[in-house]
Amino acid sequence: MRLTILIALLECLSSLVLAVTLYGITRHEDHELAMLGLVCRVAEGVLGSLNNIPSYLGLLWLAKAGVGTGAPDLPTKNVLLAFLLMPGPSVPIGSIFFAVGSLIFSYLLLRGRMVPVSIAWLGVFASGLLAVTLPLQLAGFSTGPLTGYYQWLPALVFQVVLALWLLIKGVRHHAGDAMSPTTR
Repeated sequence: MRLTILIALLECLSSLVLAVTLYGITRHEDHELAMLGLVCRVAEGVLGSLNNIPSYLGLLWLAKAGVGTGAPDLPTKNVLLAFLLMPGPSVPIGSIFFAVGSLIFSYLLLRGRMVPVSIAWLGVFASGLLAVTLPLQLAGFSTGPLTGYYQWLPALVFQVVLALWLLIKGVRHHAGDAMSPTTR
């Protein structure tokens, strides 16, 4: 359980680092949209940690709670366990912010031609698909065969392809772009 808590914390921190990195890459294309993308991805990280870490800490406390004074009795432990293991909403709220932030950053990457057009369009399509279907799924509307893995598969492919492209090739900036604060 302790390892799960650390992994959830690293997931949140990774989301924040990615938000700042993508903002830094795309801010020259459109500062306001890049800032909105940053805020969405920060919200994803914060909401993800608020959804997971407190429940994990509660489960850890419950597992360590022994017997004696101050320890909950068996019926209380069962109720607490049922509460802590209760499934959340069908769509984590943070995933909606992920989709919107990813859509914004994909659009900016496409508009600025910073990555190949095919990768950027894949990101716009995959993120747009999630940005439309996840709120509908959260509200209880059936989106048919696009729910579950089918709606996430294009986003997974995009994220992996984009990550590999950025690690290997980097970002392409136009010659006229202001790359440093002193040239603005």
